Amino acid sequence: MTDQHEAIWPPVDRILVADDDRTMRMTLVHSLAKEGFDVIAAVDGTAAREVMLSNAPPQVLLLDWTMPGMTGIELCRWVREQPALSSCYVALVTARDSTEDLVEGLSAGADDFIRKPFRSAEIVARVRAGRRLAQLQSNLASRLAELELALAEVRQLRGLIPICAHCHSIRSGQEHWLKLESYIEQHSAATFSHSVCDSCMEKYYPEEPEEGFEEGAA
Repeated sequence: MTDQHEAIWPPVDRILVADDDRTMRMTLVHSLAKEGFDVIAAVDGTAAREVMLSNAPPQVLLLDWTMPGMTGIELCRWVREQPALSSCYVALVTARDSTEDLVEGLSAGADDFIRKPFRSAEIVARVRAGRRLAQLQSNLASRLAELELALAEVRQLRGLIPICAHCHSIRSGQEHWLKLESYIEQHSAATFSHSVCDSCMEKYYPEEPEEGFEEGAA
């Protein structure tokens, strides 16, 4: 594992470790990599931010509280401001242990607070829990987007529709009128298959008398 912030492909179970202390960074990377996680190491907050701007950003972030360029707290706040990163799980790794520090970290949007020194087994367990929550959040966001799209389609033909009382054309714009079927096709997923109802069949296509039959014949 090298100290760089380039993506490791294929991006499976991607974890970001951001810490300016090389020993701490390599300890975290080694502990997670041997458990099968795809780990990306960033040497400071600025490099970590570049990773999160990539096409496939990690879902779980372990951020050192104090880093040059961009602190863990600042990076956490930035992540929470990005809609595309809303499902990320962020854990702050720090030696701070006061109640004020805990409140500040959680207020910045952190999901977890890992205090130094820590055991490797604890880190792995917390990352696994964070990955599950991040995946759940991602699935919920995807499902919500699908429901919103479906709701938008349902609402397309709702509301007051100006229609001609004679020919049943519908006004689409100030001076533009569309035939009823054209309007519905443009505003929904429906298509038309034309046929003739029984009433119109009798009115417009009356049955022809049988050949050789004369009205009034005995």
